[in-house]
Amino acid sequence: MSLYVTLQSEIKALLQESKRRHPNVKDAAEKALQRITSLPNKNPSLTEIKDMCASEDIWRPLILACDSKNPKIISMALGSLQRLITHNVVPQVSLINVVSCVSRIEWDKDNTTDETLQLKLLQVILALYTNPDYDIPGAFLASSLGQCFKLHGSKYGSVHNTSIAAVRQLTTQMFDRLAAACPSSEDVAPNASADQATRVDAKMESCAKNGHSLIEDLCHIADGGDGQWLKIQGTPTMTIFALQLLYAILSGHHRTLLRLPTFGQLIHDQLSPVLTRGLSVPVGGIEFRHASLIYKLVSVLLVKYHSVVIDQAETFVGLQLNVLENLDFPPWSKYLILLVFKDWAGDVGVMSALFHHYDLAADGQKVLAKWVQYIANFLQRIYNESHAGGAIAFPAARLQAMRSLTIDGVIDQETLMACKPADAMLLCLDILRGCVHAIAHIHATAEDAAAGAQAVATISETIWGSILSSLLLLLEKCESDDVVAGALSCYQLFTDTCGKAALITIRDAYLSALCKHTLPEGITNLVAYTLTS
Repeated sequence: MSLYVTLQSEIKALLQESKRRHPNVKDAAEKALQRITSLPNKNPSLTEIKDMCASEDIWRPLILACDSKNPKIISMALGSLQRLITHNVVPQVSLINVVSCVSRIEWDKDNTTDETLQLKLLQVILALYTNPDYDIPGAFLASSLGQCFKLHGSKYGSVHNTSIAAVRQLTTQMFDRLAAACPSSEDVAPNASADQATRVDAKMESCAKNGHSLIEDLCHIADGGDGQWLKIQGTPTMTIFALQLLYAILSGHHRTLLRLPTFGQLIHDQLSPVLTRGLSVPVGGIEFRHASLIYKLVSVLLVKYHSVVIDQAETFVGLQLNVLENLDFPPWSKYLILLVFKDWAGDVGVMSALFHHYDLAADGQKVLAKWVQYIANFLQRIYNESHAGGAIAFPAARLQAMRSLTIDGVIDQETLMACKPADAMLLCLDILRGCVHAIAHIHATAEDAAAGAQAVATISETIWGSILSSLLLLLEKCESDDVVAGALSCYQLFTDTCGKAALITIRDAYLSALCKHTLPEGITNLVAYTLTS
């Protein structure tokens, strides 16, 4: 059925439904029907339909129906609006009236329980805001997003799930548009006119303002507050949803956000304190789903935004180490933290930034040194509690599972409850390897050899003993060839880096210890004598 025939049929149905109780809608529908049937071409093209839709007569019955507070009539009008928007026949001049009527729909007691109306409203909002040809003012965007958030609490499963998808899609659309409106310097034509540049700046400013307002509201909601821009009240369920959205935005749009200083400031000033408070919750004060999102955000914040939150890292590290030390926290919280640390340690850029900001600074705190010492102590404690001097077994299946497990991949508590003490020890090895690779990277990328050697010396003096004891424990007690190979490669890299930096004492200590655990006693004594000589 063509759009023309469908529209005509829907306006007729609206006219019949509104005859008795809504005469204003009926009169407007009659006038719209006359306008539709007056077209000489009974099989009009989309262009002809778009020209027809420029008339206010077409929109008046639909807008009046949306204001009627009658669930059935509203649903009928929303269905027609969605169809016209989807076919891109709504002219920009009429768009504001359509958006305005959708945003001011108010439900009475009957409307709030109408599943069809709620679904229709979500469909219209999605059609409006995902059409790249429509330019929607920020105030209406906030109102529509707010409606989607409110429908997140619907008692209908279909509405609840659709609202989640709608908010995610609208959020992605917002930041995709911001990225498109935020051209790099090479994207700007040298002969662009002042008017063109002004239009680009105005569009970018509008998109940035909307994105900034949304993230700010999500921070408030994630912290248990309300959304001012969205005009919604926070709830425990909404807190979880806000954290999920923040994680999706920060992990998926970091390149765009980092190009605009206002977003970096927002993340530093508003999101970081929210996460700090989340990490400070006492034992039993936070459930798994909430905690896992906090840890995921802490992870992505350091990995992708360390340039703007590097001064917060000491707090993040310290709070998580406190949880590792505290025996009262559940095991899943400790595995989450180890996965966060694994994520950080796996990024040489993050580790180098942390070393330079803290451990290598003249008056800096030895944050990474403390971190390495805690991880080494935690590994030793786990071994003492679970193996009591015996060998450590790493089944191949578990080894593969732990290698592929990341903080991003944790979706339920059962995933972590299946982890064993040996898995925690494997994560500790990954963290220590990341630290060693970062030290080697700092040495290799130093401006000159002397500076690189000094940096390695400053770092290694406080952590070499912790790394050595951990690696030797794994080499001596581990029964997995893969784990032994990983520990040996880490051992070799650190020894080699210390040698290149002329840290003879540390290098020889590593070589002697390695000989002691891998060579017969006679050869070990000979090597020790040779090194001493």
